This record gives sequence, C-alpha cells and structure tokens, in this order.
Amino acid sequence: VDGAAPFRGALQWVAVAWAVGAVSLGVVCILAPKASPIEPLAAAVITIGSGLIACIAMLMGALLNRSLCPPQHLDDSVQPANPAAALLASAVVGMFVRLIGTVALFLTCRYHLAASVAVVGAMTVGWYLYLTTVEVTALARELKRIDQLPVETRRPDAIRRPSLDARP
Repeated sequence: VDGAAPFRGALQWVAVAWAVGAVSLGVVCILAPKASPIEPLAAAVITIGSGLIACIAMLMGALLNRSLCPPQHLDDSVQPANPAAALLASAVVGMFVRLIGTVALFLTCRYHLAASVAVVGAMTVGWYLYLTTVEVTALARELKRIDQLPVETRRPDAIRRPSLDARP
C-alpha cells in the first residue's frame, strides 16, 4: 500500500470542490456584479491562492505519509505498526501548512488588493473552511477504510515472511 494514496484521493476531491466553488464564484462575479461584495480580480486572486495552498498542503502531507508508510515493495521492514496514526500525523502537518498559507494569503491580499479587510478576511476564511472540510472528510473516509483492513495488511509484524515460512 502506497503511503501517499490516501492523499491522492483526497486531493482529487479537493480539486473538484475547488473547481465547483471557483466556477460558482466566477458566475456570481460576472453575472451579478452588484450582488458580489468583492471585485472579480480580488476574488480570482483569493480563489487561486486558496486552491494552490490546499494543493501544496496536501502534497506536503502526502510526502510525509509516504515517508512514514513507504510502499511495501520498496522496504516492508520500515512499515509502521499503525498506518492510521501516520495518516493522522501527515494530515495534521498538511493542515498546519494550510493554516500558515492562509494567513499569508490574507496578509498579502489585505495590503495589495483594493477590497476591504472584512471582505478579504471573510472570503479567505470561507475558502479555508470549505476546502479543509472537504479534505478532512475525504481523509476520514480513507482512515475508516484503513481501519477496516485485516490486521495482517496493517501491521507488518503480523505478516509471516516467505523466507521464515520455509523453515521447519
């Protein structure tokens, strides 16, 4: 089992959710500019920045999880006893990266965009909550799937190695 697989699936969900949110926001900004509290350029910058931050954070989590849970065909002696704990630790690191990135995005947009601080803050926090909720939900489903695996596939110390099985 590849340690980055849970994050690949979650990244797909986040990418789809981001695309749906970006298209919806774009439609509102273009078709009803009076109803939109933010100008289209500011909305585009925050939307693209939030999507990039989400992808980078998930890639960081995937890389960490892959180092904690390398593919079995590479080195099965390094497998952790609890891949669910490795997934949780990797997700927390990814979310910390996302939090730092979101704060940096807010501070950058606050100083460089013509939108009000309240609108920039609301939109940045909205994207953060939306994409984080999608990520957590997707990773929780993967964690549930890992917990349902037989113990032999989760714990390498429970697997009998073929070289040891050949002995009388």
